[in-house]
Amino acid sequence: MLAIKNLNYKIGDFKLAIDSLEIKSGGITLLVGSSGSGKSTLINSILSLVSTDFECLVDGNNISNKPIKEKGLGVVFQDVILFDHMTAEKNCLFAANARNYKLPESQLKDWFEEAGIYDCYNKKAINMSGGERQRLSVLRALSGKPKAIIMDEPFSALDEKNKLKLFRIISAYAKENNVPALIASHEYSDIEKEAIGLVKLKEGSLV
Repeated sequence: MLAIKNLNYKIGDFKLAIDSLEIKSGGITLLVGSSGSGKSTLINSILSLVSTDFECLVDGNNISNKPIKEKGLGVVFQDVILFDHMTAEKNCLFAANARNYKLPESQLKDWFEEAGIYDCYNKKAINMSGGERQRLSVLRALSGKPKAIIMDEPFSALDEKNKLKLFRIISAYAKENNVPALIASHEYSDIEKEAIGLVKLKEGSLV
């Protein structure tokens, strides 16, 4: 489980205030709200990308003060960040090696097949389309065997068919490894029924 306690962050006239929030393990919890509601601010707080004092626990372990690379999270940002000079395969293996995890080749190839980007397996990231890069960024986030998954708009460049494919890959990983997954999405009606939870933000508060 991912637990957030006593989060208060203020910048200008905006304030994000969350006394307590629990994200269950074993599936995807959607984080929704209109633009400016605080979705990205909440995610950036969990990742320690903004300075705020609160508790963030993964399975009871406080990761609040750890640098992002030591939190054990699988992360996707709104802006896709890949190693453009590496192939799609090597992007994923880099993430696995950074966590000293030996990712089975069969698992990786299955993910590429399920995501519809198997043809990109040996292609350099710089030569991939926007939708292909977004799907690769999700697979890379899973490749390091994360203890929790945090993703900010990972489906924004995808059509409904490919969005659902990717959602199910993430959901299956969360279920098989019993980890929590929090995904921010502004369009969620087509995937809401497959999520195990829904968190709504409005003007920095839970609703």
